[in-house]
Amino acid sequence: MEGSEQKIDQNVEDMDIIKQFIKIMEQQSRQEQAQDFMEVFRYMAGMQVQLGVMADELQNVRKQLSDMQNTNPKAENRQLVDKVSHLQVKISGLSKRLSAVKNYFVDTIAKSVTAFREKGKQEMNKVLNRGISSVKSMLAGCREKMVDLLTDYEKTANQIDSIGDELKQIGNSFANVGRLVTGKGTKEVSEEKPGVGLTRLLNMPVKRNIAVLRQHIEKVDRAMNKLDTISAGLEPAEKGEKLKEKSAQKPKKEENQKEKPEKNPKKENPQEKTDKQPEKEETSKGQQEKQAGEEKLQKKAEEKEKTAQKTEKEQPPKNNPPKKDMEKGAEKKERVSVKEKLSEMKAKSEQQKKESEAAKTKSKEECL
Repeated sequence: MEGSEQKIDQNVEDMDIIKQFIKIMEQQSRQEQAQDFMEVFRYMAGMQVQLGVMADELQNVRKQLSDMQNTNPKAENRQLVDKVSHLQVKISGLSKRLSAVKNYFVDTIAKSVTAFREKGKQEMNKVLNRGISSVKSMLAGCREKMVDLLTDYEKTANQIDSIGDELKQIGNSFANVGRLVTGKGTKEVSEEKPGVGLTRLLNMPVKRNIAVLRQHIEKVDRAMNKLDTISAGLEPAEKGEKLKEKSAQKPKKEENQKEKPEKNPKKENPQEKTDKQPEKEETSKGQQEKQAGEEKLQKKAEEKEKTAQKTEKEQPPKNNPPKKDMEKGAEKKERVSVKEKLSEMKAKSEQQKKESEAAKTKSKEECL
């Protein structure tokens, strides 16, 4: 009684968790996935119940075979009893495996519910995907055990049939001995011996369980296919969440990039440097041309002085003031004119330098 009560309490808790899970899935417009989860859970629960029924039926078959062994002790009957007991062990092991898979499946659903409440949809999908992959591998192991159990069931059914055929042949042979003596010839006996009918009754649950096992294998395949579709539906949701996160992170990165130049001055691009280089070259060329023009003017002034001195020496005096006074006055005038020209050239060069410096400062401000 205590075991049955514990099972009932466990089933109530499982259904409560599944109801909470289905509500969350319906809130997210994922009704199809919720139905697939429920269908997989029903497959597991149904298979577990049917395995219990199969174990009970084998227990009855074993009792009847042991009774036959007592009335008709044979090595074949003893082997058959051992086979049925071996089938019982395999069914109990398979039932434990299926209960473990079902419990893990329900535990995964419970963890997904808590993950959704604490961290949201993306974390819920991660928990479900991890759980589904584990459940699939566990179901694959159960399927292998089912195939192995099916082959053993088929061998047992064939052995029970062979015992029935043997009993039938024995009954025919005893009945035909009297007919051969009287000269009536052999005839198949219509009346069935008690042992033959018993073997047929024994084999009915065994053959029924063979059909049930084949259905279980098909259900496991369907459950694994359902889990594949569920996981495929969960992956796009995870990708969509990741894309949303990336799109939300992009404007933050752009804001950080805009704030960085205020803290650290922006480095000049190589293209800007190449654009500034021709400006510097132009200013240097202009200064060189100005210096060359000043040098030319100085040379012309010197040449004029030399030519003036030559002409004064060659011309005779004509009631003019003394030579020394004339030469001093000419030298003073020429010196004054040269100084004025030089000062003008310097002023122009200084103005051009100021203009070039002002242009440089403007370009730097524009770059900043």
